[in-house]
Amino acid sequence: GERAWPVRHARTDQYVGIRLDYGKLFPEEGRQYRWIHVQANKGADQSTLKSIAQKDSHRVLGVIQMDVK
Repeated sequence: GERAWPVRHARTDQYVGIRLDYGKLFPEEGRQYRWIHVQANKGADQSTLKSIAQKDSHRVLGVIQMDVK
């Protein structure tokens, strides 16, 4: 998906270690929602996050359901 936060920048990716990517939009009970995926960055300073991302940079570590309408 497209990156939601933070803006792609090498130093920020290193320091923060994770990113939020936009997932699919979906309706539920008359509202519109979007999944937000939490993923690790390959260049993370934190060794566990870096290892996870190097094995599978698309692995979703967590999801957030966000009301968008």
